[in-house]
Amino acid sequence: ENKGFVFDAVYDNIRDLPDESRVIRESILDITDHLDERGNLHWKVPQGEWLILRFGHTHTGIRLQATNPQNKGLGMNHLSSEAAQKHFEEIGLKMVADIEAAGGNSFKYFYLDSWEVRIANWTPGFRREFQIRRGYDMTPYLPVLAGRIVDNREISNRFLHDYRQTIGDCIADNYYGQFRDQSHQHGLQFRAEMATTPIPVDMLKCLGRCDVPFGEFWTETDLEKGRVETWERMFGKQAASAAHIYGTRFAAAEALTVIQKHWEHSPYQLKRTTDQAFCSGLNNLMIHTFTHSPLGIKPPGYEYFAGTHFNPQITWWSQAHVFTNYISRCQYMLQQGHFVADVCFYQGDQIPNFVPMKKIHPGLGPGYDYDVVNTEVILTRMSVENGRIILPDGMSYRMLILPDSEMINPDVLHRIGELIDSGATVIGNKPTKAYGLTNYPECDSIIKSMAVRLWGDCDGATIKERRVGKGRIICGKTPREVLLGDGILADFESCGLENNFELDYIHRSLTNGSETTDIYFVANFNKRRINADCSFRINNKVPELWNPETGKISDLAVYTNVNGMIICPISLPPLGSVFVMFRKDQQITHINKIIRNSKPIFPAVEPLSDDSPALDVSPLGDQTILLDAWQAGKYQLIANTSKKYEIDVPDVPEPIEIGGNWILKFPPGWGAPDSVRIERLISWTEHPDHGVKYFSGTAVYQKTFEMNDDVLKKDTKYILDLGKVGNIAEIVLNGQTLPIQWKPPYRADVTTWLHAGKNQLQIKITNLWPNRLIGDQFLPAEQRYAFTNIAKFTKISPLLESGLLGPVKIYVLPPLSVEL
Repeated sequence: ENKGFVFDAVYDNIRDLPDESRVIRESILDITDHLDERGNLHWKVPQGEWLILRFGHTHTGIRLQATNPQNKGLGMNHLSSEAAQKHFEEIGLKMVADIEAAGGNSFKYFYLDSWEVRIANWTPGFRREFQIRRGYDMTPYLPVLAGRIVDNREISNRFLHDYRQTIGDCIADNYYGQFRDQSHQHGLQFRAEMATTPIPVDMLKCLGRCDVPFGEFWTETDLEKGRVETWERMFGKQAASAAHIYGTRFAAAEALTVIQKHWEHSPYQLKRTTDQAFCSGLNNLMIHTFTHSPLGIKPPGYEYFAGTHFNPQITWWSQAHVFTNYISRCQYMLQQGHFVADVCFYQGDQIPNFVPMKKIHPGLGPGYDYDVVNTEVILTRMSVENGRIILPDGMSYRMLILPDSEMINPDVLHRIGELIDSGATVIGNKPTKAYGLTNYPECDSIIKSMAVRLWGDCDGATIKERRVGKGRIICGKTPREVLLGDGILADFESCGLENNFELDYIHRSLTNGSETTDIYFVANFNKRRINADCSFRINNKVPELWNPETGKISDLAVYTNVNGMIICPISLPPLGSVFVMFRKDQQITHINKIIRNSKPIFPAVEPLSDDSPALDVSPLGDQTILLDAWQAGKYQLIANTSKKYEIDVPDVPEPIEIGGNWILKFPPGWGAPDSVRIERLISWTEHPDHGVKYFSGTAVYQKTFEMNDDVLKKDTKYILDLGKVGNIAEIVLNGQTLPIQWKPPYRADVTTWLHAGKNQLQIKITNLWPNRLIGDQFLPAEQRYAFTNIAKFTKISPLLESGLLGPVKIYVLPPLSVEL
């Protein structure tokens, strides 16, 4: 290494085996010292035939990607702390100095974006790093890196394991760790993104070097070259697990990235991906991308080639707060307390080590959540208290699940033994050997000895569980079997559905003194309404619904306690979501059973329909509940006091359709006429006028309709339903602006604002940019209404359905209430 970073070795005695040749390690000689300063070899060759291997290293030649054309320099050496230090000095310190000189105080953290260069496999001083970290000299095994087998395949693979481990350790400590230390020296936080790139590291360990670990998730796409499958685009579980096991409050992510989709997503179309990210454990989103477009440039202006375009140039920017408010409420709630997980999975000590998307593990099944844990956390952060595996920052688990492997790190197995002795439950098969060559072959003997102490005669067939100290080792049982055997029911289940697990969830728990608040986020990933009876592993508390779209908080008037679980009827619209909160200990009179036409509909005995729930029940004051009957029938409500309430709904009025002509007005300067009269509601793309057909932006529907006195009744509820909308609606009824409707069902309660006689209705509809960009392709460049550098859209690109498609109706819900 000191002679131009050149290392030389030789070996002889290549032996032919049935399938492959090998080199005996004792026959390998290091002849580096026989080189002179000019690189000439002066060596008296021993008797026999010899093959000389010369090892050196150079730059990979890999240049930066996804960057300014004038900035495509060489990628840095990620294995070297000196390189990281130099990088920080050249860029980081200059930024710090400039901001301090300007008197600014908004500079809070440095951020390393995703890894987008290929990996190097050597650095000056690597042999020294290897010796320190692995405990032996790697020199005799260097032929393995040239494709030779030293001694045998197992020995060579063990060396390769140690080699990859050393690369991973160097990246974690010398790259991420160095940037964290440098940031802290200047009073700044350090954040870094680890997501999809398969590089030879323990990604959890690298994220553990961050003040805030970052993941990444991509928006849905239907393009062949896009990330179509969920597993290709959702990478939140890794950052979330890192946040939980390393004790950080935030689990962040580059959010809503996409390629080849431009202005083609409304907030509704972004919601499912966002909710999937929340259910995976993320709680701090950084939307990709907010692009700057210079003043004076026509919208939508200049854009980056990737990312969901999110800036003042989008058509729905004035309505964007409904989406960001939703995200903000969800993030705030999901940053409270600690994540609730029953198990932690240990994936082993191999490199690379990557945590895939949140999934239902076959052995764990639905309804139980989990974290993934790594070697470092097991060795340095785990202990046991009252039978639970705990971490210093408050996270805890009921059990540790070992990987299905015969290999294990000796230090890890020793620590697992200590955890079991202290009361931990560990599930896994008996290991038989270590991974690498550190302390080989004694390391294998140590593994076997410790395995005998812990597993004993527990073989997973005739004997599946063994007590050790205060804890137990289990093999031959799934984690779900063990949990159910211990009386631990699923934390969340959705019943009354054809598929019992169409809803996803995440659970956090916040303790303040002697009081505990349990926070469940429940999300519907279907583009249809889901009505389900949801069970929560909570006992003797009052459930509340917290609506993250509106901020509304309400008690649930219908729920029941069964076997230490609380079951609630939850009705979620397409892609709907809700927080179910448990914070009140006192019991109140409530309904715990509903029967319609002699058939129980709560708790349900068969799958519920996907229409609106038959009966919405909501509290009004301490002892009064309101009933919204969407379906006729004879209802029987049974309270937890056993008192029964009979309610007969002989008929539910047919909704009132607001049909006939509409006046549709357009803003000037975008190619559409000032106004058009439409006889029936259609997509703008079906209109014969090209200005309407290709319009993008906000247009206003106007209509006057009459309500008869006999229809308007006291205490009756009136719901305005817009039907199908493309894409966002703002309703103004009789001068009153109602909440923005950005997702199905596009409904608003108009009870307060509706009156007898003539009613003035305005509906502002905002669509997306593609239609105007497509229409512009038929015009000369100087006559085009919009401008952008994105060249995706052509004359034959498909138009996006836009406008108010309806039908527009008013639902009339009879006045019903019960005094409990």
